[in-house]
Amino acid sequence: MSRCLDAPRILFVVFAASCGADGRLDEPPDPLGGCALDADCPTGLLCRDAACVSSEDQRPPELETEARLLQPIATDRYLFAPSIDTNSVLLVDPASLDITAVPVPAEPVAVALVPNRDAVAVLSREGRSLGLLGVEPTISLRSAPLPRRFGAQEISPDGRYALVYTPDGTTPDDGAEGLIAIVDLEALASGEAVAPIELAAGYRHTDVFFLLERGAATLAVVLGKEEVTLIELARAGTPGYLPQRIVLPSTLAEVIGREAVAAEASRHVLLRALGHPGIAVLDVDAGTLETIPLPSNPTDLELAADGTFAIAALRAAGLVAVLPLPEVLTTTTAVRLIAIDGVVPGQIELAPIDGTVIVFSATDTDERFALLDTVTATVTVFDRLKKKLRQVALSDDGRSAIVLHEPEPDSMAADLYERQVDRDEGYSIVDLATGATQLERTGTIRAQAVVFSGRRAAVTLLDAEGAQHRVDAIDLDTLITRGFPLTSRPEFVGAFEGADPRVWITQEHVAGRISILDLAEAALRTLTGFRVDVEIEGGDR
Repeated sequence: MSRCLDAPRILFVVFAASCGADGRLDEPPDPLGGCALDADCPTGLLCRDAACVSSEDQRPPELETEARLLQPIATDRYLFAPSIDTNSVLLVDPASLDITAVPVPAEPVAVALVPNRDAVAVLSREGRSLGLLGVEPTISLRSAPLPRRFGAQEISPDGRYALVYTPDGTTPDDGAEGLIAIVDLEALASGEAVAPIELAAGYRHTDVFFLLERGAATLAVVLGKEEVTLIELARAGTPGYLPQRIVLPSTLAEVIGREAVAAEASRHVLLRALGHPGIAVLDVDAGTLETIPLPSNPTDLELAADGTFAIAALRAAGLVAVLPLPEVLTTTTAVRLIAIDGVVPGQIELAPIDGTVIVFSATDTDERFALLDTVTATVTVFDRLKKKLRQVALSDDGRSAIVLHEPEPDSMAADLYERQVDRDEGYSIVDLATGATQLERTGTIRAQAVVFSGRRAAVTLLDAEGAQHRVDAIDLDTLITRGFPLTSRPEFVGAFEGADPRVWITQEHVAGRISILDLAEAALRTLTGFRVDVEIEGGDR
């Protein structure tokens, strides 16, 4: 998906797609846990010293986390935040802090922007409905009943379709194992009575992609544990239609550590897995799955927004592989292998605009990362960090990085000051053009998530054992940070679209709490409490 310079970008490093009993996101458990035998570990890993490690380099796997359910979204005009406690979606005006609570069917678990419409799609699990919530010229809600309780949705890039499903890691409704449903949003917006199209699509769904032809969504790709289902959207409502299925090899049929990427304009889906020796490329037009062999198992995978190339980290081989598409499907000599000296290439972050790549590893004790220019194959090592890396976030324009650090509580550095630096939580801001680096020590308060908006950024910090939560506003040009206290535990953070750099933070509170941070003015405003009292037009609730 293309991304403009000022579009917001969020890196989540705390929350994973697991839900607690009340529907809120919990901090993720270790997806690997402990082990006693190799059989206790996912395919591709071995058990060593009660921990699952790579069979190639004996290091723990590079696992990323992300937020999925209950994630609010924002445009330049509103923040849309689902509230299970009140069965409503909150519309927050970032300028005035006016808030409107729109009642929706029970248990709204996901909201998503609908392209080409001033509206969002609202998935209500217990209410078994998919709603289209519009805000112009008046607030309106039109709902399509769903045959079952679903927990996740994906919207096609042209705004025509919503596909609802049960994401892996959540318990499916009775009879809903492997089923998905497609809702025609155009018909719903026009006021028609919409009957969702339900289809069988395998087992344990992990990813859903829409692919376009001449700007229109024509194909939905549903990735399950053991197979991929290709759904021709124009035929989905045809009686007796059975989508094509492609069986995955056993080395790809492990959901832990598996990663899939796709681009709207591309006709390919790429996959990697802990035990798969290379990158698998699914050609959706030919219905074939081919593997591009690589010197070692990829530990991370990124795809350019325009789908013209992919890049993979090959940690055990000390390499990064650049795979031009579709050339790699006809000749493996098209793969470019770039040696990364001085840094373990376990993970990569790709800037959406210029192809700049950050290379690092969360398993490495060295306090450094590398900047890779994929055009010239130039590698620049940044080794002026003071602490171990946990994650690196790269700004959209590729000019700045924010490094979240991992504390070392057992550090016995001879210099007492450096020992305390090692033991503290913290993060660093790095100007990639000059190498200038600014460390922010945060004591016992852990950096939670990073969001970029133009040349500004924000980091939320969570005090797990106290109430010293805060959000830091960062000027990426000056490397100057200013902290603002949060009166309750932060849940989610994101940026509003548009030229004004503004960030929203939802927080845990019995009456509901949302803060708006103006990054340019360095001002934080907080709203606590709301009522569900709006009258809506159109459709049932």
